[in-house]
Amino acid sequence: MAAGFVSSIIKWTAEKFSSLIPAQTAGCSTFEPCTRASEDFEMLQKTMLSIQEVLENTEEKDMQSFSEKLRLKELSGAARDAEDVLEEYEYEVLRAKVIARRQAGSGRKRKFEEVCETSTDDIPALVPVPNDLIIRMKEIKKRFDTITKEWDTLRLRESDGPRRRDDHAWTPKPTSSLLHEPNVRGREKDKEHIIQMLLEDDENRKNSVSVLPIVGMGGIGKTTLAQLVYNDPRVSRHFRQKGWVCVSENFDVLELTRKIYTSITKGSCDYTEINEIVDALREELMGKRFLLVLDDVWIDNPNLWNPLRDLLFALEPGKVIVTTRNESTATIMQTMPLYRLGCLGFDDCWLIFLQQAFEGRDPRHFRIQDLKNLSHLKEVQILNLKDIDSVEDAQEANLRSKRDLKALQLSWEHCYALYCNTSRGQSSEEPSKIPSEATRSLLPVDWFEERVLASLEPQTNLAELLIYCYGGIRFPQWVGDVSFSKLVKITLLNCQKCILLPSLGQLPSLTYLDMSYIESLLHIGREFYGCSSEAKGFPSLEILAISSMDNWVEWGGGEYGDFPRLQEISIAGCPKLQRLPQHLYSSLTRLFLSNCEQLDELPLLPSLTHLTLRGTYDEKILSSLHLHLLRFLEITGLETLPIEFRKMYSLQKLRISFCYGLETVVSLFELPSLEELSIRNSPQVQFRLHSSEDVITGNCPVLQEWCRRRDIDLTYSGVNLARKNLPMVKQMHNRTLLNIERLNNALQYVLSSHYLAEMAGRSYSVIH
Repeated sequence: MAAGFVSSIIKWTAEKFSSLIPAQTAGCSTFEPCTRASEDFEMLQKTMLSIQEVLENTEEKDMQSFSEKLRLKELSGAARDAEDVLEEYEYEVLRAKVIARRQAGSGRKRKFEEVCETSTDDIPALVPVPNDLIIRMKEIKKRFDTITKEWDTLRLRESDGPRRRDDHAWTPKPTSSLLHEPNVRGREKDKEHIIQMLLEDDENRKNSVSVLPIVGMGGIGKTTLAQLVYNDPRVSRHFRQKGWVCVSENFDVLELTRKIYTSITKGSCDYTEINEIVDALREELMGKRFLLVLDDVWIDNPNLWNPLRDLLFALEPGKVIVTTRNESTATIMQTMPLYRLGCLGFDDCWLIFLQQAFEGRDPRHFRIQDLKNLSHLKEVQILNLKDIDSVEDAQEANLRSKRDLKALQLSWEHCYALYCNTSRGQSSEEPSKIPSEATRSLLPVDWFEERVLASLEPQTNLAELLIYCYGGIRFPQWVGDVSFSKLVKITLLNCQKCILLPSLGQLPSLTYLDMSYIESLLHIGREFYGCSSEAKGFPSLEILAISSMDNWVEWGGGEYGDFPRLQEISIAGCPKLQRLPQHLYSSLTRLFLSNCEQLDELPLLPSLTHLTLRGTYDEKILSSLHLHLLRFLEITGLETLPIEFRKMYSLQKLRISFCYGLETVVSLFELPSLEELSIRNSPQVQFRLHSSEDVITGNCPVLQEWCRRRDIDLTYSGVNLARKNLPMVKQMHNRTLLNIERLNNALQYVLSSHYLAEMAGRSYSVIH
């Protein structure tokens, strides 16, 4: 029994360590420490699995001698310590998940999908193992090695004696009943529930002692909850005598009895026998209800608990609260239903994090100068930069010294305006626009803002940059400097006074660029690409989104070879833009255009597969396009159609919406790959099914039947008239069904639909 129990502990912990090996490696900042940490994890895991395998193959009768039992006890202790290291790391992972989810929630609006593309389920891969846990892990590995070194396949000599454990691997922190209650969050309901259980049970059992265990993982707040209950005025009034004892793993009954006496009587214990202590306690507690907290109990051996239980039960009436992370311990000790303590909610965890990060101060009153000594920040968001009094305050933030900084968000307002990313055509709403006059009235003098932004230059390790409501007419030199070789995402939003863009094209790793509401910008020239005549502009850019540039007229300055990797471009709300550079976008596969009415010509775009047009355009705008590779086409609000639906052999999805005055005929027989056809609020659009047939409307039953036969999903004015991949019917032709019940279910569906015509003239064979 004992060997099997220890084996199960070791097996479970080793498997958990195995799942963390890649996690802690990914969290390391440099390659060499990652390798060492990974090796430490793997070595500890292998050692534990080897011991577990031997224990599983060991007969219980072979583990009866004193030395074998002694080694089992030592193995159990080492496994418990390994489990403790694991649970502390899992706590770090849990805290990281809380922060990530909070950042993805409504409290911290994000501008793009990409900012939140990392799932919180992947957070363990981003959390490094703290150095103190790595040290303890190494010490535990040494203990395992020492225990097994002289034990040939776990067969021990009778002369072996106990081995002292290394205090570095496990140093339990003593606890007390003292609590700074304003720092506690999220346990109000738990506290009320425990108090209610104590007081109601005491009314039912006036002359007895009850034991209430609180069970939960390490670090979840069991001790804090017990402190809250212990110090509640209602509890103090009800229990005239109270005591608190931190037990940990040293479960010595005599020593614990002495500690209980001292804690309850508040005096020293000079007694040397348990009976003397019990008699003295009974005399002290006569006629008084008592409350005793036994904190951090690990014992799961009934033979050790029974003597202490008998002692406590002799002190009736009273209540005993036991906090433990082991449910087996709680089961042994409980006389009341155990209380399982769950995790805190995300909001409470976030508030605790802010409390720790800002040393108890309200983060809303955190000054920019306070960033000076925070050297290990990975993400910084600075709001209300318009309220900065001097450039020196910005300089004191000392962002250049923060080598770990990966994401920087700078806002001259309190928060970001509502923004809908239209770069992929996924939003049906336009961004809420801030009027130019209102914004300008809120901004300080242009040159002052330029100096402030120049003073906030970060370290060149930065990966993401967002600038919001900046009021300068130009950007400082560091924005776009080639030294920022790791910068991959840039957002420039509501920089309405800017007349000149930074040289972003010389950033070697930039993959995503979004620029919106830069209303004073008239021209984009060569300065946007960079000053070098040899290097090509935007060598790594894949996605470009530009929107709400009301006065932007010209885009020039480009050269052959710029944007070599550009895959997706979105341009929305640029009504004065006349043309795009003709020599660009050889790699472009997705184009989104919305309300760019003055565009009269597009580049060749030989690789285009996805095209979205919203608004009114000249009929000749797409005359130069090769559409034979086009797979997705969406048209919204057009009055005339600049596309002839012929020989589009790759087109899979066609969507036409809100084209009330559009008169066109779609030759469906020339779209052999079509899978989805959607016509919404476009009553003049007609279709031809064969070259020799007359045209028909979208709600014609003939079109519906034609789409069904070809497995095309048809939607007309919001009503789905033909579904793709409807079950059973098309697959039943000339097939044998072995289950008559399945056939009956399918026929019931068929008889209630429009499939009867398709079944005519076909035969079905059925075997029952």
